[in-house]
Amino acid sequence: MNDDGLPDMVLANRNSRQATASYLCLSIGGGRVGEPCREVSIGSATTISVAAVNGDGALDLIVPHRDGGQGYVCLNNGAGTVKDGLLDIVVARSEATNMMYFGGRHPPA
Repeated sequence: MNDDGLPDMVLANRNSRQATASYLCLSIGGGRVGEPCREVSIGSATTISVAAVNGDGALDLIVPHRDGGQGYVCLNNGAGTVKDGLLDIVVARSEATNMMYFGGRHPPA
């Protein structure tokens, strides 16, 4: 996620009783992650996808809300993933094409 060649970790959390944070943990090598891990969303996530979605070549996080709440696309700034402050819509469907809408603007083609 931060282009240092080390594998990073994304943790999706789901708790049906309260909003739960999901995290990005950047590797520092040797099977360890740096602290603290970065919160990428609050909600009910069971699956977080990693893909380059806005045309800049950096890997971004697609965080759908498991229980019908707000999904997010967390755009990577090169040092890890950050939110841009705009609400996004992520539609993940098992029997159709997944879709993303970036808070009032579309990613470059």
